[in-house]
Amino acid sequence: MARRGIAVLTLLVAALTGCADDDTVFPPGAGDTATVVFRDGISPDASYNGTRDALLKNGPTNDFRNRCYGNVPFDTIGSVSLAGAPYERRLVLKMDLSAIADCAWVLSASLSLAFEAAPPESITVAMHRVLRPSYTGTWIEGQNGIQTGVSWLTVDGAESWFAEGGDFESEPLSRARIAGDTVVVFPVPSALARGWIDAPATNHGVLLRSASTTSGRFALAHLREAFVPSLRPSFTVTYLRGG
Repeated sequence: MARRGIAVLTLLVAALTGCADDDTVFPPGAGDTATVVFRDGISPDASYNGTRDALLKNGPTNDFRNRCYGNVPFDTIGSVSLAGAPYERRLVLKMDLSAIADCAWVLSASLSLAFEAAPPESITVAMHRVLRPSYTGTWIEGQNGIQTGVSWLTVDGAESWFAEGGDFESEPLSRARIAGDTVVVFPVPSALARGWIDAPATNHGVLLRSASTTSGRFALAHLREAFVPSLRPSFTVTYLRGG
């Protein structure tokens, strides 16, 4: 009966979305569900290079605010003291999920990040959905340098965010406490993940920031260029096969 119910649900999804009855377009998996893990250089296979991430750093001068902090192996999220004042550091991150074809009914999704933090720097990190930037397109990771890509002020080194520090939904998708060296799993709403799969142009990813801007509280996050592959961010999707 359980399998019959799943089959009926699959047919209903196919009818609503106009999907063809052909399982061959989906990644291999056992039974009625499949799980795919996206991690640069590892999964779904060693050729995957679909992660984009960069730090957005506020600071006392535009050398910070206009600088792109993409293409680096690790950096800090939270708040640091510069010239006697606290300034935020945020992370934007997105992943290409196109290895999962349309008609996949997402059951669960999550983002995993490896952090390092000591008790004085322990923080609660909030994850938000990034909204469409103020122009048609999305943010660009760029290279580490002035106005080469996304920054505190711009999405690509030229076009401004609507709000400095990135455009994102005020209500967090999830939160996690960072204390010590740890891998943290941030749940992602299944409907949001499915939206990114069905309409890739809407995938602007997520923004992670400290839930408090208390000066001196920060944690180090390992990014897609991490020298140890197992420390790179990963995005896990479990879904019901479409048709």
